[in-house]
Amino acid sequence: MNVNAGHERTSKARIIHQIQLIRGITKLLVAENPSPVVYTEKLWRRTIVSFSPDHERINHLMNQRKSELADVESYITTKECKMQFLRRALDEPGAEHCGKCSSCLQHPLLSPDIDSGLLHAANLFIKHADLPLNLNKQVAAGAFTQYGFKGNLPASLQGSTG
Repeated sequence: MNVNAGHERTSKARIIHQIQLIRGITKLLVAENPSPVVYTEKLWRRTIVSFSPDHERINHLMNQRKSELADVESYITTKECKMQFLRRALDEPGAEHCGKCSSCLQHPLLSPDIDSGLLHAANLFIKHADLPLNLNKQVAAGAFTQYGFKGNLPASLQGSTG
């Protein structure tokens, strides 16, 4: 796969996105039985097994996800006891109200009102939080070949934690 296909230039985010797609596809392929790819000697290799997507299975999974999303949305918006809703969804016996959920109490469990002072303080904290940045001391194999870097960077070129 050419991550730069059709583009003279590309962004780092696009390259990372394409790499993540390749990783996801590889995980899907290796889970097939028999698998059209194998991982040996630190390389992915094709096998003689041809791959064709199981559209029926894909559609089944997509419909299942849509159904699950609809169930979650129903749970969020229901006026009935949340515990009763869950018990029914899980085919469990028990029909009594829990008396503890937002539906039973008839008000939100958490206030939707936000203290603007607290919000401002939280934003300041996040903006000024000092998180140490630990830099690599080694160069990734094959990276920066034009500079001749291999293995550990010289101490004079290593960044410091900060």
